[in-house]
Amino acid sequence: MKSTLKNITLEPFEHARIDKLEVLTKLGRGDYFHNIRRPMLVEKLDLCTDWLDLDKDALQEVSVKSIDHLYSEIVKLIGGHKPRPPRKSIHINGQKYVFVKRFADMSAAWHELVRRSDFKNNPIRMASLCYIEQGMTYAQKGPNDIIVNPTSERDRIFTSHFPLGDYLDLSNFFLRKLNEYLRLSNTMTQAREQTMKEATAKGKALLKEAAKPTTKD
Repeated sequence: MKSTLKNITLEPFEHARIDKLEVLTKLGRGDYFHNIRRPMLVEKLDLCTDWLDLDKDALQEVSVKSIDHLYSEIVKLIGGHKPRPPRKSIHINGQKYVFVKRFADMSAAWHELVRRSDFKNNPIRMASLCYIEQGMTYAQKGPNDIIVNPTSERDRIFTSHFPLGDYLDLSNFFLRKLNEYLRLSNTMTQAREQTMKEATAKGKALLKEAAKPTTKD
């Protein structure tokens, strides 16, 4: 058996892209290990091959000692990421994307898409809503009212190139802010519904009063 991993390069966490989010999701669900304190060799292999995008056969001839070392380094790499505020801007393929921090400044269309988005099944949409092309507004329209920077196009670009670490930082910020926004929205909705109920009740009372027969002195 070979005892080295000369052909395998473990890149820094900063180089990881959002396609590795699935590995972190599986880790969080406990899919990899029956007992995380005593992982089996085959479980370590699964994590290593998934993180490195390798076929399972790629590590079959590597020594157990080397697998253990590689597994430990990957775990250390993942666990070493420390949450931080989202970056103000990110460069991808020569384009600068600027972070949208003030949700209240965004259009009603942006908020509606946030409300309708399934971030669990389409996580990249979160990044596409929060990072907009520099110098452009959300869903900016050009000639003939055609949107020149559709969210779907950022979805396509970000799916392959958005940094994993930046996504984790963004999701920590976004979901917290989104929850605050939803609480405020729900409070406003409840207040509006209560006002409508009170107005409806008052209206019914007035109609009932108006329907009473008039009496002559």
